[in-house]
Amino acid sequence: MWVHWSSPYGSELQTCCILTTTPNALLRPIHDRMPVVINDGWEEAWLLPEEAAELRGLEALMAPWDPAGWEAIPVDWL
Repeated sequence: MWVHWSSPYGSELQTCCILTTTPNALLRPIHDRMPVVINDGWEEAWLLPEEAAELRGLEALMAPWDPAGWEAIPVDWL
């Protein structure tokens, strides 16, 4: 989600947010949240829900991914 915003005084700002969910087993030791990742093929359901029932169904799309398809790679601090 993002928005381009113009203040009444003429300044402009672009903002965005990252939706988070509970972490999967791979990320849980690192942090208590992880980004929501939408599976391939679910984009339309996420972006274009047509009814209130579909809006409630979006919560299922926010479930953490199965960690089997993920890999954690340590990085060094600069």
